[in-house]
Amino acid sequence: MDRIVTFLQTGYNGYIVGAVVLAVVVVAVILIAVAVKKKKQRARVAEAPAPIETAPKADILDQPIPESDPVDLPEGSPEASETVAAVRLRKERVSAGVEVKPVRKKQKPAPIPQPEPVVPTRTEILKAEEEAEAQKIEASTRRPGTIQIYKDSGGQFRFRIKASNENTVAHSQGYARKSGAKNGIEAVIKIANEAETVDTTKKGTEYLVTIGRPVFEVYRDNEGKFRFRLRAANTSNILASQGYTSKENCFNGIKSVKYISFNHTLVDTTRPEKQ
Repeated sequence: MDRIVTFLQTGYNGYIVGAVVLAVVVVAVILIAVAVKKKKQRARVAEAPAPIETAPKADILDQPIPESDPVDLPEGSPEASETVAAVRLRKERVSAGVEVKPVRKKQKPAPIPQPEPVVPTRTEILKAEEEAEAQKIEASTRRPGTIQIYKDSGGQFRFRIKASNENTVAHSQGYARKSGAKNGIEAVIKIANEAETVDTTKKGTEYLVTIGRPVFEVYRDNEGKFRFRLRAANTSNILASQGYTSKENCFNGIKSVKYISFNHTLVDTTRPEKQ
């Protein structure tokens, strides 16, 4: 003990020992402070909740709703706000019966190819005209026609048979007097329905005019059109028709003459004849 006291009292030995003791005390204090800080950090980590994994924003609506209780997240965190809003929106859609599906851009349908316009041939055009003419003739036979007496440019009296649609079906030869035209009308009315129809356009057949019976003769003119004429029993020509592009319409014209001769109105467009 005496030696220690003597050592401390000798020179600067006392100061050196004091400095060493002070350094040891400082190191001890630092170590204690570090240990206390680590202990507090471990305590904070143990008390903090486990981190919650969040889905990307685009997939939040597609995530299934868990049946377990939701995990409480710290208020104010962006993950908690986004998750709560997405879950609430999904619940509202499900409760309203709206099926949540990703929106896909609709593709424009391919253009429908338009068919090229069909240009009718000349044969088809003629056939359509013939059918239209046949319908006119057929319709005219259902209404009364007209037998009209008139004067031609040469001053002769004639008569023409007009259908109810005002189309002229046939016309007579010329007469010097109106009485001759009236006699011709009476002859048509008398023989039209009993006259036989003869087709002289058939190939390989020869036709000879028969005396003693009236006939409707179907023939072709110089232009190749079909026509008919009504011959009396004495072979005189009483009526002649217009030209038809088809034989069928020519036969329909004969039907019109027969019908109008039975059901018609007589119209005289000339002045009274001087006695």
